[in-house]
Amino acid sequence: MRDINFLYIHITDSYYGTGDIIDGWHVDPKEKDDGTWRYKGKNYSEFAALPKEVQGLEGNGWDHVGYHYAIGGPYPDWNSWASKKPDPDHDGHIYEMLPHSIPGYHVYGHNPDSLAIVIVAKSDHKTGRGVITGSQMRKVRRLAKGLVARYPGIEIRGHYEAGDPRKSYCPSINMHHLRSYIFSRGGQR
Repeated sequence: MRDINFLYIHITDSYYGTGDIIDGWHVDPKEKDDGTWRYKGKNYSEFAALPKEVQGLEGNGWDHVGYHYAIGGPYPDWNSWASKKPDPDHDGHIYEMLPHSIPGYHVYGHNPDSLAIVIVAKSDHKTGRGVITGSQMRKVRRLAKGLVARYPGIEIRGHYEAGDPRKSYCPSINMHHLRSYIFSRGGQR
């Protein structure tokens, strides 16, 4: 088992998403600058060589999803968001995305010794604020407390606390406030 020292909190910067959708954003094919394609860590010389079921999809071409957990928001998919039909049963749903034994792709330089939770929510890049629901906050709290119990000494950080200037807004929440909420007795801060 690998050493787990950090738990990073992220935001998807999307109004919607399920575990499968987030997985697709990461592992679906990506066209490279030289015209070749990458899918699930493999290179393909041309588009037609990709598996038929993923032709037409676009992602990062990674081997696997970047996060260990995802916490759904009120909109599971694009159609529910576009039609303004939230699904209260989806809001706060916890998706187990990646086993703890596998490093994610979520914080450059910190993946080998960390776990990641991503919250499905949109961020305003100008203000750095996102809209995270109460249900999502309660699930982050529950999940993080469980991980702290499992990995004593784990430090909870926001992506922006890793020093990546491109992600200065992620997870669009004040991490001092979130840590205070996670470790408060009643969770009512």
